[in-house]
Amino acid sequence: MSSPAQSSSLMRPIMMGWICLIVMMGFSFPAWVGADVVYRMGLSTPLVGEVIQNDESGIVLRFESPQQGVPQLLIPREEIVEHIVTVDPARLEDLADGDWDAYQNYAEELAAYRLDTRAHRLAMRLYLISAFHTEGEARMNAFRALIEIARNPEEEKRFRTLAFKVTGNRSKDLLESPQNIASVRLADESAQNELLQCIRFVRRGANEQALALADSKSVQLAFESVSHLMTFREFRDAAYDRTKSAETLKQLVQLELSLMGGGQKLEPRRTQLSSSPSWNQLVAAKDRQPFIPVQWDNVTEFDPRKSRYQEGTWELP
Repeated sequence: MSSPAQSSSLMRPIMMGWICLIVMMGFSFPAWVGADVVYRMGLSTPLVGEVIQNDESGIVLRFESPQQGVPQLLIPREEIVEHIVTVDPARLEDLADGDWDAYQNYAEELAAYRLDTRAHRLAMRLYLISAFHTEGEARMNAFRALIEIARNPEEEKRFRTLAFKVTGNRSKDLLESPQNIASVRLADESAQNELLQCIRFVRRGANEQALALADSKSVQLAFESVSHLMTFREFRDAAYDRTKSAETLKQLVQLELSLMGGGQKLEPRRTQLSSSPSWNQLVAAKDRQPFIPVQWDNVTEFDPRKSRYQEGTWELP
């Protein structure tokens, strides 16, 4: 197996059901084993695991948690719709201190594949680094993203607390839980797959491929069903824009998540005063835990000061 770096996605032409435009970049298969998402023909949900073999015959995925007792699986090359390398060490090593937009952009991509726990954790680390090192709207955007991808309600509360503490911002999106991202399911499954591919092409900067695929009448009709999330005109504007704003990227990711089955956020939680203990009950409680204020060093297991990735570890710059 050769070892040059592989492009972040590997796509093959699909002739059954729907059409994908495929860009095969010159590469050889990497020796590095990373976090991967593989879309297989006939399956509505992707397979997530570690690629331990990648050759002409196909891809062998090793699962973090064996699926139905199967620790690994060979996916024949002709059945691979799309292969996405979510965690790319070479790209991490290219991240440079000061270019915090690059950290957020990569985190945005990873967040879209947070069904992969490694991609989810890395997205959180990159957003946290960005929030720590930036100010103003860039910091707020990073905190909003952290709140959105929090792994549980308690972690979400910690992010909200830290965001308020370091920014003093009292905006509604920091103080209240966001609404769930609703699932979008089109009657034409083929059109839905084409639309999803269009969105992914644009988000990754493959604008020409996105525009070519969007010439399909079925894709243009599909956009009418998702116009509340993104219109066809907004999509074309995004495809022609080489430097996409954070808001545009967020819009693309939200549409992608909706097409993939919706987000995992709960409805906004409302405090019920009748069930909440009073302050004197809390003080009188014998088993109360000591209060530990939320700080940068305890909001997650990641140290945001360590922003330099080198030889497999995160280090101080």
